[in-house]
Amino acid sequence: MDITFIQTADPHRYARMLAATSRSVTAYCQRHDFRYEAYVGLKRGYFGWHASFNRIYILRELIDRGYRGWAVYMDADAFVADFDFDLRGFLADKDRYAGIFTPSGVTGEYWDINNGIFLINLASPVAHKIVSDWYDLFQIVTDEQLRNAPDWTNDFLDDQGILQKIFREWPAVKDDLFYVSHRIINSIEASFLKQFMRGHEPDLGKRIRSIETMIQELLSAALGLHQPPAPFSKEESAEIVVGAYQGVLNRAPDPLGIETYVPHVAAQGRADGVAFVVESLLASDEFKARRP
Repeated sequence: MDITFIQTADPHRYARMLAATSRSVTAYCQRHDFRYEAYVGLKRGYFGWHASFNRIYILRELIDRGYRGWAVYMDADAFVADFDFDLRGFLADKDRYAGIFTPSGVTGEYWDINNGIFLINLASPVAHKIVSDWYDLFQIVTDEQLRNAPDWTNDFLDDQGILQKIFREWPAVKDDLFYVSHRIINSIEASFLKQFMRGHEPDLGKRIRSIETMIQELLSAALGLHQPPAPFSKEESAEIVVGAYQGVLNRAPDPLGIETYVPHVAAQGRADGVAFVVESLLASDEFKARRP
């Protein structure tokens, strides 16, 4: 089974972030004999966030090269958290699917997916049509529109919006999509492929530093390297995490929550650690479901 991991970033704003997250992805690929490709730059566009459209071109190029395996796309803020995850085993019974996505959690509709992390089966004719339609619809966006879009806004049809439009206007594609839980990929609490999104930390510099810390901890643990003493004890960090869960979700944290947040609080300290945990819980599907 051929599996290729893909990441991309612009050369200025997110390149440092990609340099950090790619360390975890390449380590995982090396351990399991998977391929890895990264592209730094803009395939089309003028501003940093336009690198989000690179994924469309990269997938099209893979198809044109004759690649017919699985492609695992990960945003620059996504990284591997479980270096022992059996991805081949996970994909063994999913040959009939064109793609594997997580729901965005906004509408609950089949088309409302998050494409920050996704897996696409390039042996599938349906997947080929998805990529082809994605590319064609992006070509409708003019250079003038791109020049007038220095910042991402909800008024501009972004890469995820274009993909959702394709799915929304193609109801039959639902049968070719497999939906996976945020507990596995595409969230800060995911057990396999985590994503540290802007909603968790709006300040880019802080987000990059947090990601670098988390990557170093993950790699050190996976490679059996000695870690220096944390500036904040694990016991104190656990108390903070418990308090945040009680305050936001009105319950005690589950084991995965402890595993996810305690190391971050221990490394970042009280102020940044508490803010990170609370913001993550406020952005969770569980909290959103409780809102009237």
